[in-house]
Amino acid sequence: MENRTINIDHQLQKTGTLVYIDTTKTYAGTRVIPMQDDVYEAFERILARRPKLKVEPEISGYSGFLWFDKDGKPMVAMHWEKCFQHAVEKTAYA
Repeated sequence: MENRTINIDHQLQKTGTLVYIDTTKTYAGTRVIPMQDDVYEAFERILARRPKLKVEPEISGYSGFLWFDKDGKPMVAMHWEKCFQHAVEKTAYA
């Protein structure tokens, strides 16, 4: 947030029940993206609304995750795929 950049240098992975942090899939996947003002403001809102947790989840030494599932665990790709699938279904029939 301080430098208004998004640093993409790792990813949250899930294999079966194992959840871990891994490097990006390709060298080109590692990048630094500058934040436009609207993106910065969106992240400010996300951080302000982030739940206050009794115990901060830590995976492979990383913490500070932004979104959690109903069990309080960090959301993984499968969760996002479902979110996008539901959004597409809602707009396809609107």
